[in-house]
Amino acid sequence: MHDETGEVIGLTQLQLHPRRPGWGYQRDTVVVEAHRGRALGLAMKAEMLRWLTPLDLDLVYTGTNADNVHMIAVNHALGFTTVRSLVEVDRTAAGLLQALGGVDAEQRQAEHEHP
Repeated sequence: MHDETGEVIGLTQLQLHPRRPGWGYQRDTVVVEAHRGRALGLAMKAEMLRWLTPLDLDLVYTGTNADNVHMIAVNHALGFTTVRSLVEVDRTAAGLLQALGGVDAEQRQAEHEHP
């Protein structure tokens, strides 16, 4: 929170799951663009990790997009190591159907509008 304005300028979140009581999932960490470049993401994430100490977790996961070099550097500075990289792909359902030789998008839409 910005001291002068009271505006929320960043956040970080942690998830704990009852089925995996020894694991923590450090999820999103984000800083409002106007306040980036001041190590606020690092500070927030480090403080969140300090909160975990009394929980006696065995493992904490975190992640970021492969092209987010700033958060990768933050994670490595905090002692996280890269264990895998993931590539996600997507395509519209209509495009998939068309590529597979199925119903084209216009026909599918017409069938949906007039069953």
